Amino acid sequence: MIEKIKNTEFYKNWLQAFSICYAMMVQGDLSALTFTHFWKANVTGLIAATIAVLSKKHWYQEFKKFKYSPAIILGVCTFVADLLVHPTHFYQWYSEALATGIGAGLLSAFFIYKGEKNELG
Repeated sequence: MIEKIKNTEFYKNWLQAFSICYAMMVQGDLSALTFTHFWKANVTGLIAATIAVLSKKHWYQEFKKFKYSPAIILGVCTFVADLLVHPTHFYQWYSEALATGIGAGLLSAFFIYKGEKNELG
């Protein structure tokens, strides 16, 4: 059962968005993480994964030729979700969300590049 869940597109998207958002909220200082950070990152990951899965089903045929389109979609969805869930912790109002979206997109692209052999989880 757990293996089935780990192999779903939703879980993969949630995990990538969650892990990047969790670290970005404390600007990389993992000793400052709290349950509030965990909760906000979890909500961000859930929203990003939901939007990404739904948009991939809708637009994926158009992007199917491009190998890294799932990473781009996840990055944009994570950016939007991060903006909705909490205010920024650094620079401009969109800075943290932008960094989180780019990070999630790059993490997703990394796993696409590696063939998802050594995926998180």
